[in-house]
Amino acid sequence: MNWKPAELYRELKKRGLLPDKRLGQHFLFDRNILKKIVASASPVGGRWVLEIGPGPGTLTIQLLQAGASVVAVEKDARMVDFLEEIFQPYLSKNLILINEDALQFDPGKLDYKPEVLIANLPYNIAATLIVDYLMKYRFLTEYVVMVQREVAQRFAAIRPMKATARLR
Repeated sequence: MNWKPAELYRELKKRGLLPDKRLGQHFLFDRNILKKIVASASPVGGRWVLEIGPGPGTLTIQLLQAGASVVAVEKDARMVDFLEEIFQPYLSKNLILINEDALQFDPGKLDYKPEVLIANLPYNIAATLIVDYLMKYRFLTEYVVMVQREVAQRFAAIRPMKATARLR
């Protein structure tokens, strides 16, 4: 399974699996960016990674090639069907696909506790998901997320309460 981005895009288009704007989907095909996302995490080889919104699986491929085991949570059932087909050899070995909304999903109920969350998050859920997961799931010790600039700027503007009190 070594899809080239252009081949994967053509296959998705042929099947009518283009990004659904209502779900905030935006598929990432640039291999350089995908490799940078994986490289931004501590070495993932031999670790369980929670991937939110795998879409067509471009980041999933990079994670598996880096030796990670992946729990991929995808809300879009169309994409889950596609992923089950192309990742058949990996399923139940080092890839678990879950068709669920990441905002409703509880990674605490997994048999394998992922240590790292890696995702290319849609704008409409990014801040809520990150804050929610940071507060609830202490076993996730590392977050590597790609978000829109506005989301990153909002996070950069947040100051701890004690620091804010000292500024007054």
